[in-house]
Amino acid sequence: MKTNVFCLVVIVFATSAFAVRFDSNLTKMEENRAAIKAVLADPKATPAQKLWATYDDLKWDLFTCEDKDFPAKKAAMLKLICERGSLDKSVYLDFIYGLQRENPGAFRMPDLWEIVDRETKGDAKFRTNYYRRRLEMMRGALRFRGTIDPDCTAEARLKLLDEAEKDPAVDQMGINYDASRFDCYVDLGDDARAEAILGKMSASTNLGVRVEWLAKGAEWYKNRSVRYYSEPDAAMLRKVVACCDGILLTEFPRKRGNADAKAALMKADALCQVGDYAEARKALDKLASLSKDKKLGLDGAKILFDVAYAEKKWSEAADVLAPFADKIDADWSVKCAQALVAAGRRREALPYLETASKKCHNKYKRDNYGYLLNKYKAEFGETK
Repeated sequence: MKTNVFCLVVIVFATSAFAVRFDSNLTKMEENRAAIKAVLADPKATPAQKLWATYDDLKWDLFTCEDKDFPAKKAAMLKLICERGSLDKSVYLDFIYGLQRENPGAFRMPDLWEIVDRETKGDAKFRTNYYRRRLEMMRGALRFRGTIDPDCTAEARLKLLDEAEKDPAVDQMGINYDASRFDCYVDLGDDARAEAILGKMSASTNLGVRVEWLAKGAEWYKNRSVRYYSEPDAAMLRKVVACCDGILLTEFPRKRGNADAKAALMKADALCQVGDYAEARKALDKLASLSKDKKLGLDGAKILFDVAYAEKKWSEAADVLAPFADKIDADWSVKCAQALVAAGRRREALPYLETASKKCHNKYKRDNYGYLLNKYKAEFGETK
């Protein structure tokens, strides 16, 4: 009996809560409806504002109309979307581009790119923007969707690029064909063609373009160097070093995002991974010289730690990360503790093990760190 009463109370409470939320949603929808009507009645509203208000008004009607009225409302909506009428082309195209983010729900949206293609064909003012926007959408679809849309594959993008290159209405300087094709070839795994474009652009006489493509190449080769269940690909890492050297040797005063510092850091990391520790130290010296205080940051310090640790310079390795003791995670704290133990400085390892045991989220690792901490504390008589 008590259980039935409890269930009844829960149902009543849930129903009342839903009713309150539903009422508040209705109130908000009525307010939006009033705002839409106000825009439609406002003589000062711009054509773009009136167009969107008309769309929102029709969308409201689609969701609230009777079943018998739905076909007429849907036809009115499709007419608004598919027919420009007397609207200015720029206003209409901005509206269609904006609809790419819409999900009407009540009806299937027509092919919006087909509409834009129809409206911009042969028009030099809008045609370039059509191709540029469509390529951006296709790349975005690959990046954010869980599955690949057949219309957004690398093959489809290459086909669109070929079409744009042959279109006489397109400003050929307005589309970055090399970067787009490079991305397509990378997605397809066609390394030979991607590398051909990379080599051509990395030798550009435009220094800004050269630096940009050398940085792109360094990132690409770095990603290709990663191999599961195996050591990194040394040949790819050497290519990373070559790209970074190209950036560092290019005298270009306006390097974006401090390209020299990024190149020096990536070069040091690659050299450390291939075991060329002397050259890695030189790259880190270059990195330190580029900072305002002439010191390494956390990322550079981690690489120097790895270099010193590999060279069995335990004290140097531990001292490198000492200024960043409060910024490193559990794994790096343990590495510092290991270096201090190897250097015979066990007492100094205690704070790092304490930090590791507090920050670590893995139960088994945390228990292991706690065991080592208690072991060293017992050794120094610091147990309670």
